[in-house]
Amino acid sequence: MAKVSVVGIGMKKQSGVAGTVFNIFSDNEIEFKQVTTSEISISYTIDSRDTHKAALVLAKGLNL
Repeated sequence: MAKVSVVGIGMKKQSGVAGTVFNIFSDNEIEFKQVTTSEISISYTIDSRDTHKAALVLAKGLNL
């Protein structure tokens, strides 16, 4: 298992980030086992084999 987090102070004002990440993961066949949230972060527990793929698709999908 691995944890991938999306973190940023702007998330306090930006709605829909969790849904966007859910869609990115779904579109790229990345399953997540657990999601935890705070005001400025969302963390996903995924299979460690998908860590690199998740980082790449999140960077592209979130325009990072």
